[in-house]
Amino acid sequence: MERDISYPVLNVFNPQSGGVFGDAATFRSANGVNSLTWTQNTTCYQGTAGRFQKYTDDNKYAVIIETPGSSAEGLYVGGTIYTPSPMARGIETSRGTEAIFGVSAPNVDVMDSGRGSLSAGTARVVFDRMFVESVSGPSDLTVTVTPVGGWSGIYIEAIDEDGFDVRSDAGDMGVEFHWVAVGRARGHEERPVITAFDSEESRRFAREKAAEIEATRPPRREPPREVTITAP
Repeated sequence: MERDISYPVLNVFNPQSGGVFGDAATFRSANGVNSLTWTQNTTCYQGTAGRFQKYTDDNKYAVIIETPGSSAEGLYVGGTIYTPSPMARGIETSRGTEAIFGVSAPNVDVMDSGRGSLSAGTARVVFDRMFVESVSGPSDLTVTVTPVGGWSGIYIEAIDEDGFDVRSDAGDMGVEFHWVAVGRARGHEERPVITAFDSEESRRFAREKAAEIEATRPPRREPPREVTITAP
C-alpha cells in the first residue's frame, strides 16, 4: 500500500464500545506451517519499528506474550531492554502467583554462590563453568565468605580464574561457610551508555500523530433509515 502523505500507510480502527470486544486487528497463521513462519513482520530503517500504547491503567498488561509453558521461549530482544520500573518474575507460592524482583547494579555484573567447608583450616572452591566463561577475569572478581555455625578467622587467600582458596588461622578449622562471587560480565568491562526513553516526548509525538489521523479520517456515515410506506 502507498499513500501520498507521510503518515499513516495503514490505519485500523474499530469503533465498538460500551463493553463490546473491540479487537481492531487479528493476525493468525495456520497450525502446521513452517516453524520459521513470521505471522507479523515489521521492518523499518529509522524510527520505531513497533509501538504499543495504552491510555488507561485497567490492571491489564499493554502487551501479553503467551507460550506453551513457563520454560518455553517467550521473547527475544537483540538489544538493550530499558524500563523505568523494577524487573519482576512471577512464582507460584502458597498464596498463588506472586512477584519477586530482580537485583539491579550500576554495572553489568554476573554472580555465583555456594557452600563449602574447611578441612584442617583450608578449602578450595571451584567456580561454575558458566560463571567462569561469563566474566571478564579474576581481576574484577569480588568474593565474600561467611562462616556458618561457628567462629573462625576465615579469609580468602587467593583468587584465580577457576576459583579461590580459603584459609583460617584461628577458631574452628572445619567450619562450614557460604560464599558469593561477583564479576564483571565479559564484553561489558566498561559501563554501557544507555539512551534513556523520554516518555513525555513520546506521548507528545503520539498525540500529534493521533490528531493527524483523526483529521484525515473520513466522516462516519449514518446507516440509511428504514421507511415504511403504507399503501392507500
